[in-house]
Order: sequence, then structure tokens, then C-alpha cells
Amino acid sequence: PSVMTVLVGLVMLSAAVSAEQPALTAPLTSAERDQLVEDFVNFARFMTESSDSAAGVKIPSTEGQLDFTRMLSKRLQWPNVEVDSLGCMHAVIPGPAGAPAIAMLAHVDTSPQFTGEGVQPIVHRQWDGQPISLPLGNLTLDPAEMPGLKRVAALKDTIITASGDTLLGADDKSGVALLFAVARRLLSLSPEERGATVELVFNTDEEIGLISASKLEYMADVVAGYTFDGEEFAQVDTETWHAEGCELKIQGVSVHPGYATGKLVHAAALAAHFVTEVHRGAENDTEIGVPATTSGRKGFIHVLSVRGDVGSATVPFILRDFQEAGVAARRAFVERALQRVKDAAPAGAQFALSCSTTYKNMKSYLDEVPQVVDRAVEAVRRATGVQNVVQGAIRGGTDGSVLTLRGKPTPNIFAGWHEAHGPKEWASLSEMAMAAETALHLLALWGQGTAGKQEL
Repeated sequence: PSVMTVLVGLVMLSAAVSAEQPALTAPLTSAERDQLVEDFVNFARFMTESSDSAAGVKIPSTEGQLDFTRMLSKRLQWPNVEVDSLGCMHAVIPGPAGAPAIAMLAHVDTSPQFTGEGVQPIVHRQWDGQPISLPLGNLTLDPAEMPGLKRVAALKDTIITASGDTLLGADDKSGVALLFAVARRLLSLSPEERGATVELVFNTDEEIGLISASKLEYMADVVAGYTFDGEEFAQVDTETWHAEGCELKIQGVSVHPGYATGKLVHAAALAAHFVTEVHRGAENDTEIGVPATTSGRKGFIHVLSVRGDVGSATVPFILRDFQEAGVAARRAFVERALQRVKDAAPAGAQFALSCSTTYKNMKSYLDEVPQVVDRAVEAVRRATGVQNVVQGAIRGGTDGSVLTLRGKPTPNIFAGWHEAHGPKEWASLSEMAMAAETALHLLALWGQGTAGKQEL
């Protein structure tokens, strides 16, 4: 055939592909995937660790988060962007006239459980599936021990890790980076090609109690939201813990230790007694449990820390179960343990226990608006090719837990991160890219056949 015949054939093939795959939902190109890696690496280097000690005292709890969201607000030519009083960045990218509006979220803070300072991401391109040795900390990521890593071992995927002495921060910088890929695609299209209007929200202080989510406001027209903050590939999380946060405050009596006979009451020692009663008791009780002895749908009690001295001590801890009754049973267990400590304590000791709901299981609320979840499931199916998309229960909470209870149904979607909150954390480029493609399919699904705003 002549060169002209070949060229005409290629043009016709390109047109056919375009007809089958609109620009909105086409798979990310190699250039877009490269940009996704570059964005993620740059974002991971930012110190955005949140602070337990400043939780609720100031929002965001650390200046690094505010610096980061301000940077994000200037990184693209957003048509409409602001950083609100909570340090959350909001960017609205308009879709066709009359199309519905949805929100997509990723949190910018990293967990204070392990240091996020001085993160040095390492990009392992075309990973060969062999164990990955990190240069610091004498750590190895072995696919034989990590199901998520084993899943991608044969894919020649690009894997991103930290260097071994920090977390990576992929929870949830992967979510931020993939939503940037979504934004870049949308901004390359006309409003008529974008399917629906989207409000992108990069929010603060998720790791220390979903704090900003309890206060942030979407624009008025948003009918549903989706967080991109899940670990399990191709999963839509529709169920979370019912969660309570508790704190025991103990007041002792501090006197000169040389003249303390019959007078001194050691608050920190009483706190240690309480922790022993609670932790060992829960560890040995299969109906109560601690994190190290539970999995699946089994809840637990978890002591977060012990702070104090002779005069006073504080013990913060959390209660988790998928059912409110399960949390109540654990609270009663703690109260019985505390009573034993009180009975053995010397005169003068004072105890004050307080508990409050942090967030609730969002499943029953999402069940009332099945189309919100159905669209997420279908978007994941189209982006990943996985036909039996799991609607899962996450052993944790998401910003969607709070937002759903506030009237904005917000299930959670996978984001490509794994092994969060520790030095073995890693992220998969292929999974981040498919999560971004899921978001693009979501916009197409929400925009289908829309003559006006879709009501839930």
C-alpha cells in the first residue's frame, strides 16, 4: 500500500479509537503517568505531618500543611481556587451547563505515628518483582510477605518507596497526586467535555481525628463526594469503624520524696496500672481485643500514649468496632478496669474519664443513596477491568465518615498506597493511574444524560 493509504488508515483508526474512548476517560498517557510520578515525588518531600498535641487547638495543627496547600493552589492555573480558614484547598473545575457537581478529596497530612520529616522518595522503575532493600534502616519490602506488592510483582510496575528512616506519606499524597492528574486532564478539555463539575478538596488534619472534615464546606451544589484514600486495589469502601476517642486524667499528690510517707500519690504509676489492666485484659479477652490480636471485623481498644509525672498523668486511647454496641461493650470494659484501679489507689487520687464519638460507620447512610456507590463501583470496573468490585469495610475511618454523616455521602476509593504509617510504606504507579482514571469515569457517569442537576 502507498504511504497515503497507510496515513489515511491511521487517521481512520485514530478516529475510531476516539469514538470509542472519549478524551475524558481515555487511559492516562505515558506523559501523564510520568507527570503523576513527578508530582507525587515532589509532594512526598513536603513535611506535612499533623500533630496530636495540637489537634483541635489550631487548624491545621501544623504550618507545613498550610504551606503545602498554598503551594498546591498556585501549582496549576485553576479557574476557581481558594485556601479556606482550615488550611484546605478547594478548586472548582466547571463541567457542562446544568451538569451535577461532585467533590473529590485527598488529605494532605501524614501520620504523626512515624516521622515524615526529610522524606527521600526512591522511584523503582520497571520493578522486577524481587525484594526491595531500602538504603536506611536495614529494611526490605518482600512481595512474599506483602500481598499488595505481590499483586504487582509481575507487572513491571513503577514502585515508589521512602529510604527506610521515614514514612513515605503516600497516605494520602498518592491521593493528592492522582487528583492532580485528573485536574490536568480536565483543564486540557473544554467544560462541555468534562462530564460534570468537580470540586477538588485537599484537606488537613485527617490523621488526628478527621478534624477539618467535620468543619469544611463544599460549594452548595455538590451532591456527593469521593475520598481517594484507600489501600485495597479496585475497592470501594462503604463501611468504616464506629469510633470513640477517650482520655483518662489522673490527679496525684506531689510532695518532697524525702518526706512522702503516707502522703505521695504517684499519678504516673496509677496510669501505668490502668494501662496494664486495660491492655493486658483486652489482649486476653477475645471479645474485646487490641490491634495486635484482631483482624477482619473484630474491633479493639488501643492505648495511644501515657503522659505524666507524679502530680498528674493523662492516658488517651481509642475504642473501635463496626457496631455501636461493640464500642459500648469496650467502654464498659474500660470502666470496670478503671474501677479496679480506683479501688487499689491510695486516698487523694482523682480520676476523670471522658469519651466522645469521633465518627460513625457510614454504611447505613450510604445505603440510603445507592446511586452514589453504584457509580463508584461502575467507574472502578471501567478503569481497572475488575468485574467483581468489592464494596469493602475499612478498618479505620476516612473524611467521608464525617462528611457522610453531615449529609454529603462520600464513599472511599483506592489510591495506590500500601503499608501506611511506617517506613515500609510504598505506592504503585499503575494503581495511582487507575485510581485517576476511576475519577475520570466517575465524572462521565455523573454527567450522562444530564439535562439538569441530578438529585439524590
